[in-house]
Amino acid sequence: MREREESSDGVSQTAEIGGVFSPPPCLSVKLARGGSQGAWWPTTLRCFLWENDNRFMDELLRVTSKLISFAMLLHFDPAQGQGCRRVGCSRAGDAAYAQHSLARAGVLPGCAADGDRAAIRCCDDAGGCRSICSRENAFALKTHFTSVLPPSTCIEPRFATYAEAVAECQAHGLRLCATSSELDRCCKTGCQADKVLVWVACTTHCSKTGPQVKVEIEPPPESQQGCSPRSMRGLEASSFYCLHGHWYHGIFCNRCDIGIQNAVLRAAREAEPKALHVVLAMGTNDGSDLEHTTSASWYKPDHMLIHGFEIGHGAWAKSKARFESNPEVHIHRAAVTDVDGGQTMSVGGNSSAHTRVDSTARSRAHRRNSSTTSTNVPTVALHAFVRRHKITQVTYTLIDTEGHEATIVSGMQLDVPENRAKFPIFQYEVWSPYANGWSSRDLVQRLEQWGYRLYSIGSRASPDGEPVPTYALPNNTVPRSDEKEAPVLLRFNSSVFTDPKTCVFGVTQAARKPNPLDPSKKSFGSNTLAVAESAVEHMPWLKAFLDLHELRSG
Repeated sequence: MREREESSDGVSQTAEIGGVFSPPPCLSVKLARGGSQGAWWPTTLRCFLWENDNRFMDELLRVTSKLISFAMLLHFDPAQGQGCRRVGCSRAGDAAYAQHSLARAGVLPGCAADGDRAAIRCCDDAGGCRSICSRENAFALKTHFTSVLPPSTCIEPRFATYAEAVAECQAHGLRLCATSSELDRCCKTGCQADKVLVWVACTTHCSKTGPQVKVEIEPPPESQQGCSPRSMRGLEASSFYCLHGHWYHGIFCNRCDIGIQNAVLRAAREAEPKALHVVLAMGTNDGSDLEHTTSASWYKPDHMLIHGFEIGHGAWAKSKARFESNPEVHIHRAAVTDVDGGQTMSVGGNSSAHTRVDSTARSRAHRRNSSTTSTNVPTVALHAFVRRHKITQVTYTLIDTEGHEATIVSGMQLDVPENRAKFPIFQYEVWSPYANGWSSRDLVQRLEQWGYRLYSIGSRASPDGEPVPTYALPNNTVPRSDEKEAPVLLRFNSSVFTDPKTCVFGVTQAARKPNPLDPSKKSFGSNTLAVAESAVEHMPWLKAFLDLHELRSG
C-alpha cells in the first residue's frame, strides 16, 4: 500500500505497504472525529487528490467546497435539524423581545433548547412572509391583523414549540423563514410578533452558539376548526395569561367582560325560570351595558329586578331615560361605598363619563378651589341596601367604578356569612391600588379568607358564542356575522402576585419592570369574577356553568 508522507525536506513521498492502498491519514482522522457536513468536503476532496500538489487544483477545491456548502444550505431540512429563535423584526432590536413580561426576562435569542417556545412566522420561496395568529376576540383592532394566516392546527401560535411551528408552516404550504431578511418581510404585518421571539430554521452555524435540538416532526394536531375556546393549548395558566393579557387583541382585554353577565344570568334563568333574578350594577354610565342584557332574547322582565347606580348627573340622566319603558329597571343616583346613609359625597362635573367620588373633607376643599359645578349625592352600602329592599339573594352584582371597587366590596360586609349568601356571584374591575389604599392582592386575599374562588374574566371567539354589541367595538365597527364571543374564565389565587412568572403589564417602562418582590404593584387581569364556594356546592347550575367556561390546559 502506498501512503503519502512529508520528507524532512518538505518533498512529498509515497509509501507502499503490501501493494494495497489504504485511506489517506487525513481522511481517517476526519472520519474518526466526525464534524459538520460543511467542513467535511474540503478535507475529503484533498485526501482523494492527495497526489496532486498543483496550486490550481487547490484553488479549484476551495471554490468547489464553497459551492457544495451553499447547495447544502439551500436543501437544509428544518424537520431534520434544529430550531433557532430571533426577534420577529430586526429593526425592533434584540433586546426588545422582553417587552412587558417578567416571564421572558431570562430568554435569549439563538439556538433553542428542549421545551423552548416562540411565535410563528412562515415564509415562501417567492419572497412572502405571513404571521400566524387569529383575532381572539371582536374587540381586536383590525390593524393588528393586516397580513396574517389563522392557525390551521390546534396550537398556540404565539407560544409554539419548534415542532408545532414547522408543522403549522407546512400545513399552509410554507416553511420557516431562514434569514433575518426573510423574517423582516413580516415587520408590522400583524400578531404583534415584531418584538417577541420567532422561530426560524437554523443552519449548521447554530451549533457554535448553543445546543442542537433534534426533533421528530409529527403529523399536525387536530384542525383549528375543532379547537375548544376553553383550551389553553397545553400551556400553564401563567404562560397563557402572559400571552393574552391586556393586549387589545388578547383574551383578557378591558372590554372582554361584556358577555359574562349575560351568560351567568341566562344560565340562572334557564335553571330557575320561575325565580326572581336580581341584578345590582354599580357604574351604569349611560346604560348601554345594561341594555345589552334587557334586549337579550332570553330576558324576561317579569322575572327580573335590576338596580343600577350612577353618580354622574349626565350619565344618570341618559341611563334613566333609556329604561323609561322598563319598570323592572331602577336607576339610582347614589354613591355606593362602605358607609350607608347620612353622609354625602361630592361629584364634580356633569359628564356622562366616569366621575370621581371624593371624601367629604376633600369635597369641601374641591368646591372652594374649583370652578367645576359640584353636587352632593347620598351614599349607599350594599349590605344595607339589600336589607332595606328585602332582597334575600342577588343573582349577579357588577362593580365598575374606576378604582372604588374595593370600597364597595368592603361595604358588602362579606365577612358575615349571611351576606356571603346574599352575594354569591359578583364581578369587579381590577385596580392596584384602589382608592381606599388596598392593593389588588389585598382584595384577593380578603376574598379568599371569606370563602370566594376567583376567575379572571375573558372573551374568546367561538361559533357557539353570542354576537358582540356594536357599541362595545372599537370605533363602533360592525362585527361580521361569523364573529361571536364566548366568555372564558381563568382561575387564579393570591399566589400569582408573588409568582415571578406572572406577567406585569403597563404603559410605562417603570410599570413594565416593577420590583418582582413587591406584590402590591401587581394586578391580574382586567375584570375578576368572585364566586362563593358555598354557592358552588348548593347551586348545581352554577357548578355546571363554571365547568363549561373555565379554561383548561388541554
